[in-house]
Amino acid sequence: MKKICAMLLAGVMLLTACSSGQPSSSGEVPETTGQTAASSAAESTEVPQTEEVSGDNEIVIWTFSGEEERTRTVCERYIAKPQQAVPAPAGGWSITVRTVNAEEVVSRLQKAAANPAGEGMPEEEGSPDIFFFSSDDLDVLNANGFLYRLPEKRAAEVSKKTVEAAVAACSSENILYAYPAGLVSTMLLYYDKSVVSETETLASVIAQCGAAERCFYAGTETMLFPAAVFSSFGLSCGAQILPDGKVSRVVCDYYTEKGMNAARAMQVLMGMSPFRTAEGSPVLAFSAEQGERAGAVIADSSHTAELRGILGDDYGAAAIPPIADGESLVPFVSAGNYLMIGVTPDADVNKLQYCNLLAQELTSADTQRARFEADGTVPVRISLLSGIKADSKTASALAEQMPHVLRRTAVTEGYCGAMETFTAKLLAGGTEMKTAKVQQLLDELSAFLMADVPKAQE
Repeated sequence: MKKICAMLLAGVMLLTACSSGQPSSSGEVPETTGQTAASSAAESTEVPQTEEVSGDNEIVIWTFSGEEERTRTVCERYIAKPQQAVPAPAGGWSITVRTVNAEEVVSRLQKAAANPAGEGMPEEEGSPDIFFFSSDDLDVLNANGFLYRLPEKRAAEVSKKTVEAAVAACSSENILYAYPAGLVSTMLLYYDKSVVSETETLASVIAQCGAAERCFYAGTETMLFPAAVFSSFGLSCGAQILPDGKVSRVVCDYYTEKGMNAARAMQVLMGMSPFRTAEGSPVLAFSAEQGERAGAVIADSSHTAELRGILGDDYGAAAIPPIADGESLVPFVSAGNYLMIGVTPDADVNKLQYCNLLAQELTSADTQRARFEADGTVPVRISLLSGIKADSKTASALAEQMPHVLRRTAVTEGYCGAMETFTAKLLAGGTEMKTAKVQQLLDELSAFLMADVPKAQE
């Protein structure tokens, strides 16, 4: 378990819904860090009412490896069309596409912001006008003021065409700050079809593994199984992020009545005899060399090729089944990595609006379809999902899981240890543990997490 925590703290984020939501449909939008007076004024209209045109005609786009040619082609094709809504500077718009690794987006933007003049810096370190990024960076980017909120009408249009969970992942405090481009990965259920024949509930899958004298593994990608169960019951442990990426405040509601329901569900599922936690690659769980072989495992979809290699083409892949809670079924909520496109705030209203048009084009239905065909990034456009579901096992499973996929957000240093202690005590007490004792454990866990902010970060 300690190895799991170390891996989590090194590069994996805990899923939480505390900062997500649908973009506001009201006319009032609260001010947010990094919005300039000009860009705030642009919120009120899709077509800028101004004759002032900047002489800066270069639009710089940061994209990921593999996206360069498609990004350039889409933008150049769009620029070539006659445009009436947004005045262009003398000479028209030009596109510069640069490749920036996902892991470097935040640090590169921070460097550019610290040195806006670019003195002594290579050309590629300049700030972009449009940039691709992974969803787990949204909070830090937003705290730094690097993301321009979508104009209200455009946010409503994007929301109407996009899976609700993807819109929520691109939002903070009910405001949409990025264009959803696709779902890259999340946890799925992989299983041996000779062992598991139906996936109606998580408990039934675990029971089938036991009947075949095989085990059910929750791998390290689950970010601790109890945390996922808490999220499935609508609970969260959310961190307020400072511009430097550190945590300033934590809000946790594990102690509530829903937390009690989640704790009881954990006792039932983790107390089933086939249940195991696994460290390392989920492929090992299906290895014949391992003493307790798996019949099914929860693993990140990035391991699909490895799992197919050991299970063969007849493996099973599905959205993680719901949790039975009395007569109700609770959808299993998983963490995920969405691909997003952001637009940086700019005092040039015309350029800002044009960049929003380009970002919209880079996340259009045609572009999302092309991206899926090229690298398997699953579209988040509602109109595309029916065709995608029939394309492959993994794509179909990702599409099914998507309504219950939240973007990953930061955890504090003590989260893993606190969750490990809580889980050990919960399981030691068994399903007959008194309600008052379970509530005490939930209270202690929540209190610790909300106080777990290092002094250096305050």
